[in-house]
Amino acid sequence: MIGKDFQGVQCDFCHKAVDPVYQAGVSPERDLEILDELDAVPVAAANGQFVLDGDPIQRGPYADAAASHQFLESPFHRSADMCATCHDVSNPAFVAGDAPGKYEVQALDAPHPDGDKRNMFPVERTFSEWAESEYASTGVYAPQFAGDKLDGIVSSCQDCHMKDVTGVGCSEGGAPTRSDLGLHDLTGGNTFVPAILADFYPEVDQAALDAGILRAQAMLTMAATMELTSSQVEGQPAVTVKITNETGHKLPSGYPEGRRMWINVKAYDGADQLVYESAAYDNETGVLTKDADAKIYEIKPGISERLSLVLGMPAGPSFFFPLNDTVYSDNRIPPRGFTNAAFETAQSPPVDYAYADGQYWDETLYLLPSEARRVDVVYYYQVTSKEYIEFLRDENTTNTLGQELYDAWAAHGKAAPVAVAQESALLDVSAAPDDLPKVTTLGENFPNPFNPQTRIRFTTAEAGPVSLKIYDGRGRLVRVLVDEHRGSGRHEELWDGRDDAGRGAASGVYHYVLRTGQGQLQRKMTLVR
Repeated sequence: MIGKDFQGVQCDFCHKAVDPVYQAGVSPERDLEILDELDAVPVAAANGQFVLDGDPIQRGPYADAAASHQFLESPFHRSADMCATCHDVSNPAFVAGDAPGKYEVQALDAPHPDGDKRNMFPVERTFSEWAESEYASTGVYAPQFAGDKLDGIVSSCQDCHMKDVTGVGCSEGGAPTRSDLGLHDLTGGNTFVPAILADFYPEVDQAALDAGILRAQAMLTMAATMELTSSQVEGQPAVTVKITNETGHKLPSGYPEGRRMWINVKAYDGADQLVYESAAYDNETGVLTKDADAKIYEIKPGISERLSLVLGMPAGPSFFFPLNDTVYSDNRIPPRGFTNAAFETAQSPPVDYAYADGQYWDETLYLLPSEARRVDVVYYYQVTSKEYIEFLRDENTTNTLGQELYDAWAAHGKAAPVAVAQESALLDVSAAPDDLPKVTTLGENFPNPFNPQTRIRFTTAEAGPVSLKIYDGRGRLVRVLVDEHRGSGRHEELWDGRDDAGRGAASGVYHYVLRTGQGQLQRKMTLVR
């Protein structure tokens, strides 16, 4: 391989992209000339189909760019439509049938009859999920994603994954300083592949990849929020876990191969002994326990009964995504603005699960043993599962790459899950059966890792003295955030990364400890300077 083979999707690719749908008076006139020269033009930006300008003319979102090369202002580069190029993927071997969700195999070695992605089997619908969300229609107040946007409103894919920063776009003299400059880090949720690349390509910059992993971890902590409520069911303690999707697409979204999220619930008795656990994950083996209470959010495409007869393969959920022609289940949490009709049209409806129109959260009730006094709940995200990695290893009979991938997976933490949201609660078992017990909770700080500031949420069950203190890894007090009488309810505090004397704290792991009259809860967070 030569150097250019490693470039992949880089500057020239994106900045030579032409909108395949020409818009008179909007698109650069040159685009019409380019499209007219082609024998076939994609119906829309999707399926990895693209049109590039063959001349050395770069495109971008600004008309006043300072550059040493030719450039054109391109509204396409401001639009989320550009992201559809890679984030709406369909299988053209299938044509939509005579019923929703039914797809038929079309003639082999023949082009798709109309090239319309909505007439193909959906593999990934991240863009379409966004297009049917409130983010696309009106925008959503989400300052955690908004970067330097003063109003905190995000609407396009770029708003979250290329957040606005202030700076100059190049080193060319006279380049203007902008406050809406898209940060070209394109951070998503992949914490696994950057960790294994050096095993295959030793020349990569591992420090840069590690920094990308930290950004992905921080992005994931902003993707969802969690709320715990305590109750009693027939005299038995219980908690309800509410997960709210804070993203502009389903959670999780993207390719389905092994990508999943789940709720891990642990309950402890008064002696701090574990008495209950649901969806336990073993970091040593990579095995997620699917107990009767386990809530795992994922999509399961597969092979239908009718196609299995043709292929001679078993019907059911399958990792053979080029052969999949049906979706067996999809309980992923939809975004704000969700309606069943719109997501049916977008080919991404809930399957074997139900969300009401307008619902962008999910609630799960857990019945706990009578001796439970405290619960720890973590909402995890995992890039890929052990089952998928083993599938790639076992099905690859042409070379050793399947085994090499498995070995890299095993050597680098087995695609360790990332804690997206966390909350601990002290259970009030003294309440009468008909009363709604109040609960003291301590949530995951966000973002985490962070620099330079992070927010900590907690709930107090009753009015009284409350302290929230931060300690370093050696147990030394760093900062007192709260030490006063507080009323019952939900609270939020900001830590700016400084100690009580106003000095900046060093990079490292810190503990934040909440104390109330009901007891003590604590969690960890990571400051990265």
